[in-house]
Order: sequence, then structure tokens, then C-alpha cells
Amino acid sequence: YYKYHQKEKDFDYLTNNIDANFYTSFDHKFKGINREITPYSLSYSNLDDLFKCPFKYYLKYILKLDSFNENFNTKIGNIFHSVLKDSYNKNFSFEKSFDYAITKEILDNKEKFLLEKLKKELEFIVDNNKKMEKSSFLTEFYGEKRLEIPLNDHVTVKGFIDKILFKSFHNKTYYAVFDYKTGSATLNLDYLEDGLFLQLPLYVYLINRSKLFTNPVLGGFFYQFLLQNAKDEIEKQKNLKLVGYANSDEIILSYLDEDYKTNSFIKGLGVTKTEQLKSSSKVLNEEEIEAMLKTIEQALNKAINIIDNNNFIIEPKIIDNKNISCEYCPFKEVCFVDVNDYKYLQKKEGDY
Repeated sequence: YYKYHQKEKDFDYLTNNIDANFYTSFDHKFKGINREITPYSLSYSNLDDLFKCPFKYYLKYILKLDSFNENFNTKIGNIFHSVLKDSYNKNFSFEKSFDYAITKEILDNKEKFLLEKLKKELEFIVDNNKKMEKSSFLTEFYGEKRLEIPLNDHVTVKGFIDKILFKSFHNKTYYAVFDYKTGSATLNLDYLEDGLFLQLPLYVYLINRSKLFTNPVLGGFFYQFLLQNAKDEIEKQKNLKLVGYANSDEIILSYLDEDYKTNSFIKGLGVTKTEQLKSSSKVLNEEEIEAMLKTIEQALNKAINIIDNNNFIIEPKIIDNKNISCEYCPFKEVCFVDVNDYKYLQKKEGDY
């Protein structure tokens, strides 16, 4: 009846004598579980899932319902990352590195054809990065660096950082963090307290709280978007400029990019006629960097509290009328989310 508005002969009798309300309702709320706490690790990807919707974390990492399906975009990312890492080797050969990278992927003929078109783009990116970094004092390199630190007796936090450029002198190590993107990414420090868009700040946290460097000093943290439409080489170079935040200290900034006043490889970074940093420049001072690290620590503690207490509620996040949690979620047909579950976050400026 509720679906097709058709009645059988006994319908009125039954509905007058039996409470049928439960037939039209379904309580999809997470009721909690009894689960023994065992050692686990946190990374950017599972933190992102947790804070976008705790129930997604539960399905994906506790019940392990998700299966990873590699697609062509994933293969492109793997190949680009592999070659870009190799490009810092002394005897780097683009052709050899590219050929080796594609042997690690299973490609059909269509994918091989498309990849051949992207090969020139990748070679341009490698050459462009070498030119950019000629103006940087940070000449030492870590590629695909794994870091892991303990948070308590049963939780560690880990990261896999695409690129770190650094230089040590006067008992300090100046460094910058980079992450390559063949797709999109959001960077907005205003949402760190909500546990969102943590990737680059989390990498900074890992470096500063680990023993990787002696007295680490942050020069900046950046995304580099590798595949964008461009009509010519000038526009390509512009698109490959780094997107992120630099240290506002001009000495430290000059270590990262000595040409920052005239032709910076950092997007949006510029100076006024009096050679002061423009107000629109994305920079952080030491107090702001330390506050960012404290906020990351608070977010990590919040994550541990959710997981250890099995508080995996259905709570997708909405920012500026955009559902940032459900769009690509593979579990939409499992959770039966409704409008009362959404958590609306106030839109904040500064996102890329």
C-alpha cells in the first residue's frame, strides 16, 4: 500500500488492529559496537575519510568493505611520481626512467596510446622543475619519504611525502614539502580544526615532530598540479607554479626561492613597490606555523577519541551547499543517509 497505494481485502482490518508505523520507518543511525582496541595507524587518507564521515571510516577500515580498483588515472599518477622521483638521481635518463615506470603498470593498447601523448607533458614538467629549483638554496632531496611517529601506546601517524627539498647549516635544517597532483586537491587551513584538508599540514607535523632533521625550519608546503590545460609553454609554466604557503620570514623565503621578488615559482607570491610582501601572498609566520601544528595535534587526538570510542556516526560534511563527503563515496547505498545527518560547516575563505 505504501509503495503502490493498493489495498488487499484485509488491509483496513489489519491496520486498525496492528501498529504498522514501523513498516514506513527505518532507523539507520549507527548504534555502536563492542570492539577490542588494537594497535592502528593514522594517515592523511584515512583521517580524511574519518572527518568527512566517521561511518565511512567504520565501513572502510573497521569492516574493510572497500576494495581498491586501479584505473588509468591511478596508473598515470604512479608513472609520473616514479619519473619525478628519479629525476633527482645523478645519472637520470628520462627515457630509461619512463620505460621502467611503465613496465610496472598493466596497460591496454588504448592506455599506451594515451600515455604516449602524456609523455611529452611529463618531460616538460621534469625540465621545468629543474629550471625552477635553480633559484633555490634547498638543494638536497628526499623523494617518496615515509615517516611514522607514535602518538600513544597503540596509535601511530604516518605519511608518504612526494618530495622534500632541504639544506642544513648553522645547526638548523631548512626544508620545504611538495606533493604532486595529477588531479584536484583543496588547501584551506581554516578547516584544520574540523580535520579537513590535512594533507600538507600533516606532512609538516610529521617532519617537525620526527627526528628526520635537526632543528627543522619550514620554508613552505605546496601542491604542484601536473596536468592542466594550456595553450602554450608560457601558460604551462604558469600552471606548474607551486600552490601553497611559504614562510613569511624573508631570509627563509629567499632560501626557498631567491627570485621570489622578481619571478617567483610560487603562485600568488609577490612584493609591492617597496619590496614588501603583498597582502595577498600566502605566507605564515612562526607563530602561525606553530598554531597550525597544535591544531593538527588536536585533530589527531579528536580522531583517536572517535575511533577508540567507536563513535562512527553517519555525519557527512556540507560546505557552502556542497557535499564534500558523499560525492565519491562507495557506501551511499549502505548508510541510508538523510538530510538530518548532514553537518553544515561555515564557508571560510582561502581555499584553492
